[in-house]
Amino acid sequence: MQEYVIAENEKGQRLDKYVRRILPQAPSSFVYKMMRKKNITLNGHKAEGKEVTAQGDCVKFFLSDETFQKMGGVLNEQGLGTLQKEKKNGLGPGEKSASGRLLEAEKAYRLLAGRYPSLQLVYEDENIAAAYKPSGILSQKAEPVDVSLNEWFLGVLAARGDVTESSLRRFVPSVQNRLDRNTEGLVLLAKTLPGSHLLTMLQREHRLKKFYRMIVLGRVERAGVMEGYLVKDSSSNTVRVYDRKQEGAVYTKTEYRPVSFGKLSMRTGSEDVTLVEAQLITGKTHQLRAHFARMGHPILGDPKYGSREANESARRLGVRTQLLLCQRVEFPELLPEFPSLSGMVISCREPSVYGKVMHMPGK
Repeated sequence: MQEYVIAENEKGQRLDKYVRRILPQAPSSFVYKMMRKKNITLNGHKAEGKEVTAQGDCVKFFLSDETFQKMGGVLNEQGLGTLQKEKKNGLGPGEKSASGRLLEAEKAYRLLAGRYPSLQLVYEDENIAAAYKPSGILSQKAEPVDVSLNEWFLGVLAARGDVTESSLRRFVPSVQNRLDRNTEGLVLLAKTLPGSHLLTMLQREHRLKKFYRMIVLGRVERAGVMEGYLVKDSSSNTVRVYDRKQEGAVYTKTEYRPVSFGKLSMRTGSEDVTLVEAQLITGKTHQLRAHFARMGHPILGDPKYGSREANESARRLGVRTQLLLCQRVEFPELLPEFPSLSGMVISCREPSVYGKVMHMPGK
C-alpha cells in the first residue's frame, strides 16, 4: 500500500488528475476502475475522481508493488510512493519529462543569469513570484529549442531545492502572463497550484491591474481610452486595429495618460516624445503597440509599428527595441487565504535608457 498526503502546493486539483500525476502511465480507465473497487481511496473512503483535494487529504493506493511501479511509481526504502528515477533505457514519458525539465531548467538558469544581469525575482511569497524580464527573453517557449523565462524560473527554484522530480510530477511552477520577447518588465509566476488558480482567476475576471510605461512619438496631451478590434496577420506576425468587429477579430480596450514630455533630436530637427502610462483592460498580442501606432503615436524603437527614422535617431541613446515596460501590477482586495497579496502593488523602475530619451537625469 502506498500513501500520499496532499501538501499545501497540491491542494485545489481534481483527485483523478492528482492520481494521474502519481501514476502517469496509468490509463484513465484503470484509474477509475481502481477507484470503483476502492483500490484507490481518499481519506479512507471510496472516491469518484471529481473530488477537489484539500491540504492534509490522504490518498492511498492498494496496488501491488509490481502494478504501482508499472504505472509510473516506484517504492523507496520507507515503502512510500516516489517517482521513478531516470534511466537510459526503459524510461517512461512522465519520468523523462520531470528529469528533463530539471536538466533544462538548470542550463537555462546559468545561461540567462550570465547574459542578463537585470533578470531577477522582485517579489516572492509561498504561492507566487514576480520576475523582472529584460528585453530579449521569451516569456515561454515558441519552439522546443528555445530558452525562456519559464525554464529560468524552474532553475531558480531547483537551485534552492524548492522543486524536485517528485514535485514536478504533481505541479510545474510556471509563467502566468506573457510579455513579448522585446518588452521588458514584470511577469507573474505561480509557485503552487493555489497560486496558479489565483492568478488565472484574477486575470480572467480582469481584477488584476497591469500598468505599462512607454515612450511614444508626438505629444499626447490628455488621458483617454482606446477601443478597437484586433485581427492578427500570421504571415507578418502583426495585428491591425479596426473600429468595428471583423471576422476573427478580438475586442481590446486600453486606458492611458501622459506622464511627462521630452524632445528627441533627429536629422531634420527634433520630435516631441511623451512618456505614457497605460492600463490594459484587455490583454491581447501587440495591443499597445498597434493601438498607439494607429493613433499616430508609435512606440519609440518599435521595429514593426514604429518610425524607422525616429528609431535610427534613438539608437545613439541606446534604444535597441520598443520602449515598452510592464511597470506595475496591482492586486485587488482578496480572500482571507491570500492576506499578503490583498491590495499588494508590485512595481519596478524604468530602465536608464528612458531617462536618456526623456532627458531626465538620474533615471
